[in-house]
Amino acid sequence: MPSAAARGAARASAEAMAAAGPWAERKDCVSAAGFVQACAQGGDLIVMRAPIRTAAFFAEELRSAARLVSLPSPLLRSLGGGVWHLLPAAAAAEDAAAAAAEDASSIDTDTVAAGTMVKEANAAAARTRLYCLLSSLAGVRMCMSLIAAAADSRALLSKLRSQPPVRHAPQWSLHYEQHYPAADHIQLPFSPVSVAPALAIRLHALVGDGFVDDLGSDLRDIDRASAVSHRQRSECDAFVLLELKHVLLFCRRQQPSSAAAQRERTACGAPQTAQAEPVASMRAATPSTGAATEEDATSCTASATMATQGALRAVPWWVPLWERRPFDFSACLDPFVATAAVNIAASAHLRLHKRTSVPPVPLRVFDPCCGSGTILAAAAALGHTALGADLRAEFVSRVPSNLELLGLQVAQLAVQDATGPFLPLLLSDEQRPDVVVCNPPWGKNFGLDDDGARIVLSVIRQCSGATMLFLVNATALEAAIQLSGVTLLHHARLGGVEAMLLRTDRVP
Repeated sequence: MPSAAARGAARASAEAMAAAGPWAERKDCVSAAGFVQACAQGGDLIVMRAPIRTAAFFAEELRSAARLVSLPSPLLRSLGGGVWHLLPAAAAAEDAAAAAAEDASSIDTDTVAAGTMVKEANAAAARTRLYCLLSSLAGVRMCMSLIAAAADSRALLSKLRSQPPVRHAPQWSLHYEQHYPAADHIQLPFSPVSVAPALAIRLHALVGDGFVDDLGSDLRDIDRASAVSHRQRSECDAFVLLELKHVLLFCRRQQPSSAAAQRERTACGAPQTAQAEPVASMRAATPSTGAATEEDATSCTASATMATQGALRAVPWWVPLWERRPFDFSACLDPFVATAAVNIAASAHLRLHKRTSVPPVPLRVFDPCCGSGTILAAAAALGHTALGADLRAEFVSRVPSNLELLGLQVAQLAVQDATGPFLPLLLSDEQRPDVVVCNPPWGKNFGLDDDGARIVLSVIRQCSGATMLFLVNATALEAAIQLSGVTLLHHARLGGVEAMLLRTDRVP
């Protein structure tokens, strides 16, 4: 029989799920007919990293960004299976016009038309701001302009024959991908490529001459990808054939200008010299530290370039180097989850304080159990000021070398027991955190079940006023939500982990 504490923790987890609202992306995919009908409205598709364990977390990261830029909620909707539909701005105007039509007796026609134009302009501006943030989101893999959708290859070819895709460039490439949500976001499941060969041949006949090899879309061909200039990309229509379980999609990848690419790098927190600084830090590293080589830095640089030039978004720019950091240990947090956690907490804090500019205002992000520094690296890579502490002096002494590998730094580090009184330097007016993101140790491998709860309660009391996201067990969740002055904003499960986003006022 489970203990009373365990039963209470499980009950708290269930209640939190109900109270926080529908955070999880719905698990049932839209039917093939419904999917095709939705895509008939046009717009763009956002393809997520959609493993079962983290799908809800990555979905909330995207929704948090949409809320931050004030995107009208009807414009972003899940089609299931990790695919999201971003409708055209005109859809917001249509909704406004329909609502006005129901009350046409009290509003004159000119007023309705003016209001509709304002709605569409605001929606278009919000879509633009969201695009600026997409490259900083850990859960986003691709963003594409939708051309056609059909339930099978015959129907797709029929649509493209009746309305051939508009060519914007003399050359074109075609990338084919199957998107079946996997159990792990690092690996894709194996499945037979049944549709691609014949369909690709027929698409070639429909689109016309000018086919070239997909420029740099093969993420394994890093050397070739890094040599592809922006001019070459801009002179090539990059088409994508995406096969889902019940639907085929024909899309065009976005091709931002070099200026837009730099803005995206800035928006996601990469240094202005993002391609040079990692290489320089690599040169400074010695083989004795276990750091990566300059060749590894070049690979990371190429991935960052591709991520901002309309190619498939492999990973956030700093992750390939982070995997080669001098110091790590078995319990390190996944860098994708760390990035999403920082984004969710920062977006919530900025919205609560009505600071919704794009790129987002840099915040002070504190991790009181920093370990090897994964959350600190994610925060610094996103342009925030990173503050950290850990009980183990060895960890604190080795975190700076990990971030130096990325050309980043931690503003403040301290050896600190998170369950005891914090050092004054961590809570001074200049260093007091805006946001706390923490994955505290707990469980049989790191102590007792209630260890995480003691850390969470201590941090909430000493850093009250900050927006906080904890990755903990149900025991810590139950303890946190019972505190006065704490509001649960969102909650989701990542396997056996409870992710809770909290707003904290002054806590006694």
